[in-house]
Amino acid sequence: MATTTLARANTPRDRVDPAACWNLTAIYPDRAAWERDKEALGAAIPALQEHRGHLAESPARLREALDALMAVHQRHERLSHYAARWRDQDLGEAKPSAMADEMTRAGARIAAATAYLEPELLAIDEATLRAWVETPELRDYDRYVEAVLRKRPHVLTPAEETILANASTLAPSNYYTYSTFADSDLEPATFVDHAGNEVELGPANYRIYRQSHHRDDRKGAFDALWGKYHRYRNTFARLLSGAVTYNTFVARSRGYDSVLHMALHGNEVPVDFYDALIERVHEHLPSFHAYLKLRHRMLGIEGRQEYYDIYPSLAGPTDRSYPIDECYRATLEALAPLGDDYVARLAQAFLPDAGWIDVYPNKGKRSGAYMAGCYGLHPFVLLNHNDDFESLSTLAHEMGHAMHSVYSQERQPYPKHDYTIFVAEVASTLNEELLTEHLLATEPDEAAQRFLLSEYVNGFRGTVFRQIMFAEFEREIYAMLDRDEALTGEALDALYLSLLRRYHGHDDGVMHIDERYASEWAYIPHFYYGFYVYQYTSSNIASAALAERILGDDGSESAGRYVDALLSAGSARPPLDILGAAGVDLTDAAPYTTAFGKFDRYVERLSALA
Repeated sequence: MATTTLARANTPRDRVDPAACWNLTAIYPDRAAWERDKEALGAAIPALQEHRGHLAESPARLREALDALMAVHQRHERLSHYAARWRDQDLGEAKPSAMADEMTRAGARIAAATAYLEPELLAIDEATLRAWVETPELRDYDRYVEAVLRKRPHVLTPAEETILANASTLAPSNYYTYSTFADSDLEPATFVDHAGNEVELGPANYRIYRQSHHRDDRKGAFDALWGKYHRYRNTFARLLSGAVTYNTFVARSRGYDSVLHMALHGNEVPVDFYDALIERVHEHLPSFHAYLKLRHRMLGIEGRQEYYDIYPSLAGPTDRSYPIDECYRATLEALAPLGDDYVARLAQAFLPDAGWIDVYPNKGKRSGAYMAGCYGLHPFVLLNHNDDFESLSTLAHEMGHAMHSVYSQERQPYPKHDYTIFVAEVASTLNEELLTEHLLATEPDEAAQRFLLSEYVNGFRGTVFRQIMFAEFEREIYAMLDRDEALTGEALDALYLSLLRRYHGHDDGVMHIDERYASEWAYIPHFYYGFYVYQYTSSNIASAALAERILGDDGSESAGRYVDALLSAGSARPPLDILGAAGVDLTDAAPYTTAFGKFDRYVERLSALA
């Protein structure tokens, strides 16, 4: 399988089977059409100024202005979508990156041209504005106006808003530089594997070797990759520091107490939720340590367990392959509890000519996986499929995002179709929960059950314990900047190493964490997103609780509630309210008890099968 993965990763884009690629003509028939739409956008942006000073005249005039704004946003979204999907197919190709940069600058022009809008809205009497959004003319904009009203303490004067809008072009620059450097320009790490082969270690095959049951291979992969990142840690630190500094500048300019306050405010999540979530996970670190001790025993490690021992399956080596067609079939079967309509829509996405999914790695392709939605279009899913179980799980995960977009676009108007990450990751991780439950229920072989249990608990480790460790790291780096401490490579290494050691029980002898792996933080792109990763943990807790309901006695009713209340909601309600309507209250202890209880049970089942 590793050989196949390497061959795919080194395949030029123009030699990849078109049936396994996106069909970008669904967005624009060709680049000339994109250029024409770009020109139309350029003409529409200045016209947004025509509504300045007229918003308070009547509901009809306000609707006219908001319709014009949304039309510009929708056009800009499609233009950006096309450029980004083309760019991510091959990061070494210059033209689409330039097009994406153009759209970043266009976004800044849109923000500058409409900098008057929020201050002018807030100048309208609040009672009057709330009455207006209850009228049929403005009903589609009730959540937009509510968001503006919530931001009242943080909206600046029109001149100040224009300055921030113009400065917003700086926002993605550090991330784009990081992504290009890490995925395209950074020279490959190399090591010699157990068979004497010299291996070029890139993102696509690093995960193959880190899961190897040849301990020298995974140690070699860790030492090579993290040694390379350590050599460039000061460069990565400058890039991350730039992103953190920009976000801090915006938060301070707008009068937020911190970037964390600003990020949670956008999700309508109480500020103390973040700290409480970290503390809830801290309470269950003994469960994590019990799992690590089981790994030590099941892997047959003599002496101390090392950090490079964290990834291999506890089921032993497996030659089981998961080609993409088999993954499509298994995903459809596993998600059947979500209803016939859900499965039928999903089946359409898997057709060879659908153009939804870019399946395999190729030379220069962006690493990892994601789903990108754009109103009025089918979703686009990026994979780097390696024919392994992780690839199957990734497919189910990303298609959860895709179906979320399908339902929300269908049932919500454009101003309310989008959803926050806080609920988005529930749609994806629920699919993973249902996949595991289906495979365990239909697999009679004990060795296969061991593998599935191993994958689940290791996935829980990654999504709950590891992601909340990332969340804690992110909280601390912003706190460091608030204390005027420099975010140097050495300082970030020290912080990350201390968290690695706490979470993995280093001081208690559970797992030894060598300081050479302290630069792992430089590998994580999510730190550029601004308090994103905590939502993986909260969503995994929510999805475990929802899965129990959907697979329980009232399964069809719970599935219907989930589709109607969450997948179809877009941003029509606050995220915590959406989750509550779907059947899970994350401010209550119950879903955490369910999630960590399931983790403990699966660890016990795995131990019994060992």
